[in-house]
Amino acid sequence: DESESTQNFSDVEVIDRGFLHGDFVAAASDPTGQVGVVVDVNMSVDLWVHDGSIVKEVSSKALKRIRDFTVGDYVVLGSWLGRVDDVLDNVTVLFDDGSVCKVSKADPMNLKPISKNILEDGHFPYYPGQRVRAKSSSIFKMARWLSGLWKANRLEGTVTNVTVGSVF
Repeated sequence: DESESTQNFSDVEVIDRGFLHGDFVAAASDPTGQVGVVVDVNMSVDLWVHDGSIVKEVSSKALKRIRDFTVGDYVVLGSWLGRVDDVLDNVTVLFDDGSVCKVSKADPMNLKPISKNILEDGHFPYYPGQRVRAKSSSIFKMARWLSGLWKANRLEGTVTNVTVGSVF
């Protein structure tokens, strides 16, 4: 609904006031008083965990992105500005017998998550702790083996690490 409405100022509550490094600010109680520059931002968040529980008041400084680049990110190279259209991940998989391999530029159509959950996002197809299943054993045959050897009957494993393979 794109209709506009007017609200009484005292009925409106600000739930987020975003400040960025370098913003010029003044005290809300004295906006014509002393002015400063934001040099640090402390934010706490509530996290919805894959099992459905909520972890409250986590410092954002204790968090990091799941992956370095994601679709829609803006990137700079010299004087060029670009936007990420696609990212292919290198996915490290730990098998139940302890063997480990790295699948380069994994294709989510060939290396699929076993279960759907709240963390699933088209822009983040893989994350540590996730169970995956290969469409065929050839997916793992072509992988780089870090521990153990390829076996045709191994189709499932757990993601232990995700790094960027290619950015387009």
